[in-house]
Amino acid sequence: MKYYNKQKENHYFFFFLFKTPDVLTTGTGCPIDTKTSTMTVGPRGPILLQDVQFLDEMSHFDRERIPERVVHAKGGGAFGYFEVTNDISKYCKAAIFNRIGKRTPCVVRFSTVGKYNVNG
Repeated sequence: MKYYNKQKENHYFFFFLFKTPDVLTTGTGCPIDTKTSTMTVGPRGPILLQDVQFLDEMSHFDRERIPERVVHAKGGGAFGYFEVTNDISKYCKAAIFNRIGKRTPCVVRFSTVGKYNVNG
């Protein structure tokens, strides 16, 4: 005899009977018009903190966990300086490269993602 699940059948019945058209909602389920509009002060002004829909969207986006990026958490770093040894002014206009011999303090981070076998 086939196992009969009355609760599952009721769920399917409710879903198909009362299915509503696809509606854009907030994280709490409230229907909204669009996620691309924000409340601003004037046509080119700053975004208001009272824009609850935008803050809800940004909070979910900010807390999203991306599994591919977790592996980048391990690594090492070094403090030192960058010294310009050749004239590269024709390639770059940045102030740290403007003259030969200029030393600029910097920080370098090494990730463990790019592992490779040195011996072959």
